[in-house]
Amino acid sequence: MPATLEIEKETAEMLAAQAEARGLSVDDYLRSLLKATSESDLLRRIKNRFPESQRLRELTRKSEAETLSDEERAEYIALAEQREAVDAERMQAVAKLAQLRGVSPDQLLNELGLGANTHG
Repeated sequence: MPATLEIEKETAEMLAAQAEARGLSVDDYLRSLLKATSESDLLRRIKNRFPESQRLRELTRKSEAETLSDEERAEYIALAEQREAVDAERMQAVAKLAQLRGVSPDQLLNELGLGANTHG
């Protein structure tokens, strides 16, 4: 989608000089900057894991044994929903970054050391 951006003359000159130094058009240089920013944000989101929780493990064991109190059940559900939300955001970021890089999500996870064959 085409976009027009109004910038100061000095900024435009600086961008043109940086693009020329890299052998790129200003448009291509700006696209590369935006892609790098996008990839950086996606990597940050991918690495954002739900913190390990002894309490969640304890509540999971009690849930499996069907020994949760009503208060514990509410706490367990809240923690599980939080974890699912973090995991869903991570997987969306994996899918977007894999698409940007032209690889499968599994390949991306392996490249990042987060695949099934790693301990990440």
